[in-house]
Amino acid sequence: MNTSQKDIIEITLLNTKMRLRTGEDKDHLSAVVKQYKEMLNTVGEKMRVTDPLKTALIAGLFVTDELITKTADLKPIAERENRISLQLSDLIDRLDQCL
Repeated sequence: MNTSQKDIIEITLLNTKMRLRTGEDKDHLSAVVKQYKEMLNTVGEKMRVTDPLKTALIAGLFVTDELITKTADLKPIAERENRISLQLSDLIDRLDQCL
C-alpha cells in the first residue's frame, strides 16, 4: 500500500517545519500538535526557557507526567470494573445452578 499525499501532514514546532507521514486522523494529529504547542509556550513563558531543545525536553516531561497521572487515576476504576465483572459472573453461575 502506497502512502498517498493525504497521509502527509506538515507541522511546525519551535520554528522547525516537519512533514509527517501518518495513518492517523489529521484532525486528531492537529489536536495533539496544538496541545503540545500550548505546552511548549507554557514552558517558554513561565519557565523562561529559550533553548528549543530544553523547551521540548521539559514540555515532554510535563506531557509524560500528565499521561502517567491520568493513567494512574484510571487504574482503580479498571480494577473496580474487573472486580464487579467477576462478582457478576459468580452470581450468574449461582443462578444457573439454582435453575
